[in-house]
Amino acid sequence: LWGQPLNRQSQALALEGAHLAPGSMVGVLGRLQPMLQPVTEAIAAHNRHSTYLHVDETRWRKLWLLRGGNTWLWVFVGEDSTVYLIADSRGHQVVLDYLGLSAEQPAAELITLICDFMKAYDALGELVARQRCWSHYRRLILECRTRCRHDKAVTRWVDQWLEMVDDLFHLWYERRQATTAEGREDADLALRGCVEEMEAVRAEQLQQKHLPADARRVLTLAQEHWAELVRCVADPAIAPDNNAAERAARTPVVLRKNCYGSGAPWAATFLAQAWTILLTMKQNGLNPLSWLVAYLMACAEAGGRPPTDLAAWLPWSASEQDRAAWSRPLRVEPG
Repeated sequence: LWGQPLNRQSQALALEGAHLAPGSMVGVLGRLQPMLQPVTEAIAAHNRHSTYLHVDETRWRKLWLLRGGNTWLWVFVGEDSTVYLIADSRGHQVVLDYLGLSAEQPAAELITLICDFMKAYDALGELVARQRCWSHYRRLILECRTRCRHDKAVTRWVDQWLEMVDDLFHLWYERRQATTAEGREDADLALRGCVEEMEAVRAEQLQQKHLPADARRVLTLAQEHWAELVRCVADPAIAPDNNAAERAARTPVVLRKNCYGSGAPWAATFLAQAWTILLTMKQNGLNPLSWLVAYLMACAEAGGRPPTDLAAWLPWSASEQDRAAWSRPLRVEPG
């Protein structure tokens, strides 16, 4: 949860009188993996049926190989679940395999992926719908100013488009937070007007012969993906940005900076499983540590095996009493 490698946790525990070697802690985690795996699979099965998924990926180092190398940590954030997945590729086949999709077996209901402009998402074709990230597009606009900081024409173009993109975000959130039908209708009309203005400005600027090359490249990208950029206008449930997935990838990135990667294949898989469980519990307003202690106690009572009724341990099917218990801070009895 906090991106701390085991050697730092070992040193912190030693200051409290608990001398646990990192190797011993690794052995414990290895014993825990079979108990966590069924819960991870149940969360993933639920996650695949989300109406929309925020998707992102980041590299993860293979420290078990002599020459190192990268594997990829994917994250899929749905309405009430978050799934992490270790894969050797950042290609579109990872997404298809996870969702169980193929040209011969399309989804019964089209799922919307909220994603950036990586080519892998283009390769998914008509098997999924896509909402491209406006935050990512905004960064592309800002990069034009960074590369051409002394070009006043580019600076004026960047300022114009930043203002329109910021207006889009403001109006989308205003529509979502409106408490009356009249307020939602007014915000919706304003949002659609903002999008129409952006489309008209984009078309007019692309006709200009002296448009800077960087600006033309960014506008052409918008033109190619315009339907995927404005899907959030027609469907208020779809966010205009992929920030949820990027926030979910933040802790793995922090840990990667602290320990570079995983020292064994099973350890990388275990990390993805642990993050899937802990972040899903947190996403549902539960205390991950309270849930984890209760679950592992149930595994101990079952002889070191997962409980037979996994549904009772999932946030969306657990009893109200258990959810209330898992929402409270963990209490440790003295002694």
